[in-house]
Amino acid sequence: MRTFRRTNRVFNPGLLGAGAATLVLLVWLVAGHGTARHGLGESDTKGARSLRALNEAWTASLRARGDKL
Repeated sequence: MRTFRRTNRVFNPGLLGAGAATLVLLVWLVAGHGTARHGLGESDTKGARSLRALNEAWTASLRARGDKL
């Protein structure tokens, strides 16, 4: 209150709203990035590794077939 009397300055509501919106957006982006990173790590664990095992089995079966001929 003392600063207002001395300088006659008031908070700019638009600037305060823009700052709050920026803060909300930053939190939203950080949360989204964390979720995407978690999903990517989980996809490697559950998706790519099982696909790698399937490819190895397929390759082994083709080699076994080729050895027969």
